[in-house]
Amino acid sequence: MKILFIESDNLKEYNCSNWRCAIPMRALRRAGHDAHMIRIEEWDKRTETAIKLTQAADIIFVQRNLFNETLGEVFYWRAKGKVVVADVDDSYKDMTEETGSPSYAYWIKGKIKEGDKEYILSPTPQEMLTFGAKLCGSLSSPSELICEDWKKIVRTYWFPNYLDLSLYKRNTNFRHDPGAIHIGWGGSMTHLVSWIASGAAEAVSQLINENPRIKFVHVGDPRCERLFKIPAKNRLCGVWIPQPSFGAKLSSFDIGLIPLSGEYDRRRSWIKTAEYSVMGIPWIGTDMEPTRSVDTGLRVKNTAEDWYKALKLYTENIEAFQDAAAANIEASKERFDIDLHTDELVTLFEKIIKEAK
Repeated sequence: MKILFIESDNLKEYNCSNWRCAIPMRALRRAGHDAHMIRIEEWDKRTETAIKLTQAADIIFVQRNLFNETLGEVFYWRAKGKVVVADVDDSYKDMTEETGSPSYAYWIKGKIKEGDKEYILSPTPQEMLTFGAKLCGSLSSPSELICEDWKKIVRTYWFPNYLDLSLYKRNTNFRHDPGAIHIGWGGSMTHLVSWIASGAAEAVSQLINENPRIKFVHVGDPRCERLFKIPAKNRLCGVWIPQPSFGAKLSSFDIGLIPLSGEYDRRRSWIKTAEYSVMGIPWIGTDMEPTRSVDTGLRVKNTAEDWYKALKLYTENIEAFQDAAAANIEASKERFDIDLHTDELVTLFEKIIKEAK
């Protein structure tokens, strides 16, 4: 099968394109399929390479940015009989200003800046995405809820986020301070409301202030650090780490956290649960869709009290929970290793092609 992925992330924000385009492309190639990936700008300009790859492709996945010139390309290639799929991994309709996402102003309000001037796009990118998805006729997502949301207007297909296990090697050189327990999390500013509304930030702060041997490891947007009222010596906060290096950083986590809150978070994928599971890291997460399909950790209600009780239980019995997590590693690898699921993906692609015609 010949598959073409059209990626849209720029280098500064490169993350979703890795999950939705690069990782599947490499795995499909390893499995012997003819898979390629090009930039959306190249596709829009109809470069020689873009035309050649699109003409040859049996199926084309366009990552989320379905507006402006890209809409014209979708229309052009659909008219030529090509199967084009809109791939969406964020629930833009549920994105609110309080989520902290810098994309809210763009996707929902249509605000863009050029120099010192601000403009309002009409229609908004969210409205153009809706039109573009209808034009494609097919939409894929790693969230089953997003698929459910969109199926009223377009055919939808669950295309899970699987892991490239070569990126999740435990760093055996990492050493804790004697007796320390590291509670860890990594993520962007879009999780700000997740921490506050879930009660997890309050619970983490309370526990660490009671027990100075517990440290909080934060890898991601430094603005999230202000949520934790704990001594500086108990914070091990780093900058944003590229996804290929993130797996090794997880080696410093004794316990992984997954705070979630609201409709936007309900539509995230299982990435964090999958990553913790294949690394053998005991995890605690909000009882919501992204954690419900993975039974390797503890799900809690969103109150500071419930989060605190769970954290205290884990830290007081850390060795037992680590042993249980280690026992789940092999089964988790079988479930989330993309190289073990390429046949399923190809079957999914064949279904999309059949139903598009």
